[in-house]
Amino acid sequence: MSTNPTLSPRRKKGSAPSDQPQIILPPYQDQLKTLMQSKQTTLNKPAVSSVGTEYKGKQAEDISWAIGQGFRLEPNTEYPYPINEGEDGELEYFSVIVNDENMYVVCYTYDEDNRPTIIADDNMKSLAKKARGLTTSEAEAINHNGISLDKGCRPHPVMSYLARSKHTFSYGHTSEPYETVEGSEFDKYYVIEYAPIRRAQPYKHLFFTIQNRGNNTRLIHEAFVKRIAYVDKYELVVNNEAVNQEEDAGKTAIGYS
Repeated sequence: MSTNPTLSPRRKKGSAPSDQPQIILPPYQDQLKTLMQSKQTTLNKPAVSSVGTEYKGKQAEDISWAIGQGFRLEPNTEYPYPINEGEDGELEYFSVIVNDENMYVVCYTYDEDNRPTIIADDNMKSLAKKARGLTTSEAEAINHNGISLDKGCRPHPVMSYLARSKHTFSYGHTSEPYETVEGSEFDKYYVIEYAPIRRAQPYKHLFFTIQNRGNNTRLIHEAFVKRIAYVDKYELVVNNEAVNQEEDAGKTAIGYS
């Protein structure tokens, strides 16, 4: 499977992300909870909210993107609705929770010259080998019953990191078939996060997806991405005027003055 993303045409600043359902939600502190509750469509598209805000003295969209109901990913495939947006923005945070070590998080940002920065192209093993969040011995540690110790991590201040590695089923469920444990609290949980402390990652184009590079269908428990997309105030005025003109034309057509 190729990890190089195919870039979509850059969208005009201030326009809605292409092919994404826009869901207006409460302020940020309530967004994650709300997005993780039944906001996905029947096609398993991600839930997306876009809230106008001012950020660093500029007009911006505060955009949250989430998979909240669990998504089964077949072998050697990737999530069919990635983030692939051309915009002037900043990546603030992501968290991905999966149930298999062969699930990869892939995230690239591109600058104005289309030069890539690899934020993530990792699974739990590759991050543990780099000692980002957990070392390999910590990530794979077990107790005398062969159950994952599920140790806490050390968040990385700049890079993506392994936040959790519950790499076995829970005690009392290790002999159960995968199908009966999938998606439950007894399932495996691998958490990969990106939460830069010093500053968010600026970009002109953002690509984000989740890939299953294994041989079995496995589950994305949850995923959440938060980003800021700057909006040009002049374009906002032009867009509003265009909307007003369309509304006036519609009123005239049906006999309103």
